[in-house]
Amino acid sequence: MQRLNSGAFISGTGANATVVFAGSSAQQAGGSAGNFTGANALNNLEVNNSLGLTLNGPLELKRNLLLTDGIISTSPSNLLSMLNWNTSVVPLAVLHHRCQRAIAKRIFAGDDFEFPTGKGTRYGKVVLMDIVSENDWIAEYLTHHFHH
Repeated sequence: MQRLNSGAFISGTGANATVVFAGSSAQQAGGSAGNFTGANALNNLEVNNSLGLTLNGPLELKRNLLLTDGIISTSPSNLLSMLNWNTSVVPLAVLHHRCQRAIAKRIFAGDDFEFPTGKGTRYGKVVLMDIVSENDWIAEYLTHHFHH
C-alpha cells in the first residue's frame, strides 16, 4: 500500500477506523511514492498475515496496533511510530506477533511500556518503567553486544 505522491490518505477517527493487512502473501506499506506520516498517518493498524508486513517508509500510528498474526519488519529509517500516549495501544506480543527491529512510542511521565520487538526468530520484550519525562522512545532488539 502506497500513498501516491501528493495524494492524501484520510485514515478516519475512532475505534473502527482501522487499516487491516490480511492475506496469504507478504505485504508492504509506504515507499518512495509516499508514506503514512503527519496528516497521512494511520488511525488504527491491524496485522493479520502470517507472512508479515514490511515498512518501506516511516509509518505513524495515531491510535492502536493490533498484532493478530505476523511480524512487522521495520528499520531505523522505516520506523513504526506509535503516537498515542495510551500505554495499552499494543496487546501482548509473542514470537509470531511482533515488530522486527525498531519501533517508536510516545510515552508520558510516570508510565510504563512494553515494546513488542524481536529479530529473526527471537522475540525480545523491551520494557521501560517509571518514565521521568514525556518523550518519544525508540526500542530495537539486537542479537549482538552493543558497543559505544
